[in-house]
Amino acid sequence: MISEGRKAAAAQGTGNITWACGDAAGLTGMRLPPLHLCTMGKSFQWMNQDQILADLDTLIHPGGGIALVSTSPRASTPRPEWARYSAPSSSLRRVT
Repeated sequence: MISEGRKAAAAQGTGNITWACGDAAGLTGMRLPPLHLCTMGKSFQWMNQDQILADLDTLIHPGGGIALVSTSPRASTPRPEWARYSAPSSSLRRVT
């Protein structure tokens, strides 16, 4: 995924991205600078969600955030446990 991200960034002329390879369990040991944005897809469902959210809380710059990107679930899909911690925000919007 990192190689594809690098290709996409280069094609867009974007050079202000730092690419790092690691896993959720070692996130706090990666010596990352404060993050402005953490973007995750379906990988979030396989992580220890309570732990990764706690770790990200220590790493994300004030005013930064987490974007969980996914296809829309069906209306019958129950909300995941972690979603009970997220309050609706006027800054959130559905991207189609």
